[in-house]
Amino acid sequence: MNIHTAIRRSLPILVLAGLGGLGVSVQSAAAQDSTGSTTPPTQQTDIQKDRQDIRQDTTDIRNDRADAKADQTTIQNDKTAVQNDRAQSQAVESQLDADRQTYGANSPQVKQDQANLKAARKTQKQDEAKLDKQQKDLRQDRKDVVHDRADIRSDRADLRRDRR
Repeated sequence: MNIHTAIRRSLPILVLAGLGGLGVSVQSAAAQDSTGSTTPPTQQTDIQKDRQDIRQDTTDIRNDRADAKADQTTIQNDKTAVQNDRAQSQAVESQLDADRQTYGANSPQVKQDQANLKAARKTQKQDEAKLDKQQKDLRQDRKDVVHDRADIRSDRADLRRDRR
């Protein structure tokens, strides 16, 4: 396991532990509020809302990363399928050329090879379109992660502002 993976896996745990510690301090602050502190109740609800937003954004990041990983796996499988389709198309083309030389241009073998070539090219085009779609999905998932990180930063800034 490299250091980036270890950091990426431990970051949500540290965030949740920090939020848990903050929850204890908020509970003690809430207890002080009943004793006559000057913290207004609306500020307390803003803090709770900001914490909830941070937790939700953290969950969103985790889900977006999982989606991106699944998309990456699908992309690799689609690339393999496209390569196999290209190899199959080339094999059918060479069989078509061989049958033309052996049996003639209008033979049933050549007509069957032409039908096989058409089907192989159709499958190849479908797999290429599927690959393009998965690559677009991956780009969107990565954009979502960046957006969620920005949301977390703004929610944390709101939380700091509400604590003042």
